[in-house]
Amino acid sequence: MDGELGALVKVSAAVWASMSYARLAAARLRPGLPRLAALLPVVALLCAIPFAFSTTTFRGTSGFFLTWLGSFKLLLLAAGSSGPLDPSLPLHQFVCSASLPVKLRHKSNTKENSKAPVRGPARILLCAAILPAIIYSYQFKSSMNRYQLLALYTLHIYFSLDLLLATVHTVIHDVLGMEMEPQVDRPYLASSLRDFWDRGGT
Repeated sequence: MDGELGALVKVSAAVWASMSYARLAAARLRPGLPRLAALLPVVALLCAIPFAFSTTTFRGTSGFFLTWLGSFKLLLLAAGSSGPLDPSLPLHQFVCSASLPVKLRHKSNTKENSKAPVRGPARILLCAAILPAIIYSYQFKSSMNRYQLLALYTLHIYFSLDLLLATVHTVIHDVLGMEMEPQVDRPYLASSLRDFWDRGGT
């Protein structure tokens, strides 16, 4: 665990340095190929960062936050699209927006944000109470059939992500006044595959 914490400190420093460079490059270069060429090394670094960790938890979290979300945010910034990143943001807000699933609260979408699923301490406590029970259930997996195992894995992934996102939302909202990008909006209520991705891709 000490090795993972040491890797986390190094990764955090690397993310701050690379995102600071990305903000400076985006501010000085016009959208398109020049900006893309400048940001590609940062995207490559984000793709390599999960391999700095040895545990599944840290690798999965960094892969989700940085390799998946962070890379696409930087590519949107390179294209000049209206993504969550803007080089005019203060440095700490730019870095948090680029490396975590958060976005600034805008007055124009206050109503939209109010409809997003509520995440906070109560949600964290709920997930933290359910996850140990799910993990405990794994000792009985030899007596479970295929569909029961799939249901167990699905619940594990869902509540793990919900706990992770709720924790990030609580910390970032309270410290920086930033709203988390809603990752999902009750996907279990989806009526079709398209509706599922609409609910899960906001």
